[in-house]
Amino acid sequence: GTHDMYIDPKSTGVKMDPKRIHTVVKESMERFSDTTFTVNFLENHDTARWATVVNGNEGQLRVGAILNLLLPGIPSIYYGQELGLTGQTNEWGSDANHIPVREAFPWTGNYNDKGNAVWYKDTGEWWDNSIWKSDRIQKLALEYQKSSKNSIWKHYSTLLKIRQSNVAFQRGDYQSIFYEDPNVLGFKRTFNNSSTKVILNTSNQKIELLFMDMDDYKPIYQDLVKMASNKITLEAYGFLVLLKN
Repeated sequence: GTHDMYIDPKSTGVKMDPKRIHTVVKESMERFSDTTFTVNFLENHDTARWATVVNGNEGQLRVGAILNLLLPGIPSIYYGQELGLTGQTNEWGSDANHIPVREAFPWTGNYNDKGNAVWYKDTGEWWDNSIWKSDRIQKLALEYQKSSKNSIWKHYSTLLKIRQSNVAFQRGDYQSIFYEDPNVLGFKRTFNNSSTKVILNTSNQKIELLFMDMDDYKPIYQDLVKMASNKITLEAYGFLVLLKN
């Protein structure tokens, strides 16, 4: 899994280090082959959820999704990850320890609505601290996110469409692109006639990239980016997904 790629176990926050990501991707690609793929995950039923790992940082939530879906390998999306659900295992001394990372999927924001499988309702401390008992549940619910313009669910949906329609993101090679600023992660993926580039700011600071030659690449998805003739400005966690014409 790619989970450890973005986390320095010695730190309390999440450090995304492009150099480290390049290294892990290349090592993984050498270990696997054209017929055996890595499975990339940000979270699963035994780990803290990504939204908790990044401490609710919206930019890192979105950057994580890009890496999960557009790096080489087969993406694994744990249910609720695409909504930005939070949760981490606890120490209650029973199987209930895992309930916080395996909560019911919030189709709507009300746990009494039909279809919300809240089987653990009113059973203990895990319920008292549940996402269902927080104000955030209304905005986490799929029902809300489907109708909200900038939701994390919409972001995942867009990235999945991009992946499905560009074979380079499914089966392409991987070329690191290095920039003067070490917080910029850039990579190029090519398969036959399909060629793509991803440029993203892994930091919480604005970065300017000067004299960028787009070289027949056109943006198909971007956020927090300004483009001028001789420079690209990436706001904190800004990104560009580019396709060659």
